[in-house]
Amino acid sequence: NEVIRAIYSAKAEQYRTRETRQLAAGVAAQSVPTGCIAYFGPKQNMGSDGTTRGATIRGPVDVNDLDAFTPNWRTTTGTTIKEWAQVSPFEPTFLVNPAVSATIAVYVEEEYTPEPTALTSSSDTLPLSADHEAAVVEWILGRAYGEETEEGSALRSEASFKKFWEFMA
Repeated sequence: NEVIRAIYSAKAEQYRTRETRQLAAGVAAQSVPTGCIAYFGPKQNMGSDGTTRGATIRGPVDVNDLDAFTPNWRTTTGTTIKEWAQVSPFEPTFLVNPAVSATIAVYVEEEYTPEPTALTSSSDTLPLSADHEAAVVEWILGRAYGEETEEGSALRSEASFKKFWEFMA
């Protein structure tokens, strides 16, 4: 499970998905989906029913640009999102312009990399591309050598993890 999460994090764009979700009403600040490793933002408006394709959403845009060109964007509400801004890559929130209507449901299709499903059995299939097979082997070797106490094991462990990250580059 550890190696799967590391690969999903390093290659987030390769494992992203699109889903439709209702945004929080009456506010500009929105939370990223639960279990999100990497967020690529809302991509398209999906109407008040979650199924009607609408306008494409621009972004990410710079919050400072929104403040400079549309000073009241945080308090203006609407049902069609024009653009989105990331607060920080370290915060699980993003902002939308205009803020979401308090009375009409607003759905968007968004793109993100979800937390991988945990393996619970040795017969489970790795949810990874075959391209990452060699990286998985290096990760396993790195962990195994890291558990060893023999002379040179720490160096082997370090070399395997280094090789893993080279595969991820």
